Amino acid sequence: MEADEIYRQLDRLLTSPVFRNSKRCSDLVSYLVRRAVGDPQAGHLKERTIGIEVFGRAPDYDTTTDHVVRSIAGEVRKRLAQYYVTPEGSAAPVLIELHSGSYAPGVSLCGRASRCSSRGKATPPLGRRGARRSGD
Repeated sequence: MEADEIYRQLDRLLTSPVFRNSKRCSDLVSYLVRRAVGDPQAGHLKERTIGIEVFGRAPDYDTTTDHVVRSIAGEVRKRLAQYYVTPEGSAAPVLIELHSGSYAPGVSLCGRASRCSSRGKATPPLGRRGARRSGD
């Protein structure tokens, strides 16, 4: 799958009513997808790294008492599910998922006339499957 296709879907997702009013959710899903497309090792992102780079936490913040990353990731999962049942989301050509227990997004290409066949099933993390970058 081309990186441009993934980025176009990310833009549609971020401008949807489900995401546009939540800066934290938008920041997290954008960061995770962009990292996964640009870096095949993004599947190995750690909670602390995300907390520092996305939410501005200090490098020594305590992830056992500050649950910002886990909390917002849970909210992102809910919002993704909400988006893909809307008319806009159900017609989306690309499915972006964030599976429980991972910060690596799964991405699937969907047919134009039908819903994604993998909706409701696990998609492999993008960083492990990889996306072709423009020009590759």
